[in-house]
Amino acid sequence: PLVLPDTARHYVRDAVTLGRLSEVKFKIKGDLQQLPFADPKHGEFLVTAKASDVQYAYVPPTANSKNWPALEALKGEMVFNRQSLEVREAQGRVAGLAGLQLTRGSARIPDLGKAVVEVNTTVKGSLAQGLQFVNNSPVSAMLSDALLQATATGPADYSMRLVLPLADLAQTSVQGSLTLPGNDVQFMPGTPVLGRLRGALAFTENS
Repeated sequence: PLVLPDTARHYVRDAVTLGRLSEVKFKIKGDLQQLPFADPKHGEFLVTAKASDVQYAYVPPTANSKNWPALEALKGEMVFNRQSLEVREAQGRVAGLAGLQLTRGSARIPDLGKAVVEVNTTVKGSLAQGLQFVNNSPVSAMLSDALLQATATGPADYSMRLVLPLADLAQTSVQGSLTLPGNDVQFMPGTPVLGRLRGALAFTENS
């Protein structure tokens, strides 16, 4: 809607490249000049829908750096509630890495007037493809490219939280973790293989 700030509208345009909506429901009450009714005293604005077959580039790609892999084949619930936008209970997979399944995800803009996006993901799948995700995304630089030559077998669990200020994506903050349930990992060719490795690796945009 044109009542939303340009940064929010452009983010949705660039981030959501495919998808379908069904079971769309509207609830609007009040003077339409006051949309989206940031002050509850002025009225109600609520839109809910089921989303499916969505492709979502949660951090829109740029030409100057490694990009975050998009999510695809997403399904979930979309909710516009006054000044906020939220996608709940999303499931799907990581684009280009079919072995990484998004088992639970959410995206939220608490205040479309300020346009800061919060993304939370929980992913399960192949550790080998998890390394591809890391090495082909900004996470690699966060880890000082330590895993560029690593190889691994077995499954792993991943979680990540991003906070994206749309007016200045360079200030994006990241918190993530990789949990190994007992994998074989070789960090560099010619080095010993670490068998049945268990533990967790945490990372942020600063470490």
